[in-house]
Amino acid sequence: LFAPQSTGQLALPAVAERWSSLAQLPEGRSAAALERYENTLFVIGGEAGGEPQVAVFAYDQLENSWSRRADKPTPVAFARAAVIGEKIYLPGGTSFGGAVSDRLEVYDPRGDSWSEAARLPYGISDYGLAAFEGRLYLFGGWDGQAYRDTVLIYDPADDTWSAGQSIPGARGGAAAGVLGAKIYLVGGRNSEIVFPENLVYFPYRAGTNEPAWETRAPLPGGRSGFGAAALAEGIYIAGGLGGDWQPLDTVLRFDEASNTWETIEDSPLPVGVDCGLV
Repeated sequence: LFAPQSTGQLALPAVAERWSSLAQLPEGRSAAALERYENTLFVIGGEAGGEPQVAVFAYDQLENSWSRRADKPTPVAFARAAVIGEKIYLPGGTSFGGAVSDRLEVYDPRGDSWSEAARLPYGISDYGLAAFEGRLYLFGGWDGQAYRDTVLIYDPADDTWSAGQSIPGARGGAAAGVLGAKIYLVGGRNSEIVFPENLVYFPYRAGTNEPAWETRAPLPGGRSGFGAAALAEGIYIAGGLGGDWQPLDTVLRFDEASNTWETIEDSPLPVGVDCGLV
């Protein structure tokens, strides 16, 4: 978990049993892509000083230390990353001057190198992203003019993009996570509201032209721009903006079995908006 206010040494107050303090990022970041590969966490790009970045920082979980890796070819913020096989895929994002990228850049953690794959059908940022059964699923996002309700699917086997069943309502700032044979899409926003919706997408149904979307218990309130991670039959979310467009520090867990949300102990430090959770 990382937040924008990560520069300098911060004194932690008394920490709940769930929380501990680890080595801080070498530089402050927000709206960065965060992904795990084996025992390493990768923080890619993001925003610092109001500008998109190319830096890639790697956190070694065993050594509790950070190192710098090969820069991303193009600077972006508000992008997400997902692992397929031994590669980390990072589509789109927002670059300088608010330009929205249509690039799909691929990082090889073993070789510490970048390559480019098939470009997206259009530029997109601030979307939900998940890897499922060897494919990328990209949900909604901001195309530079409007929020989208589209679902894009990338197949690395043939390096192509295709379309899935549209989201029930255009949105950006949502987060996606895989549980079993389905992908959860939680929260998000459009130009007018922040969504509390908790949607579920069934890729196999979409492949047979059946209705692919269902709903589950909504969030306690609208939320967007937060970190999310799927773990142990649940979805955890942290930070973000609430329905009143104010920052939230509460950490929530969705329990799939009971279809309910529960509150986890707050972080001892502010989580912030556009944080990462893995």
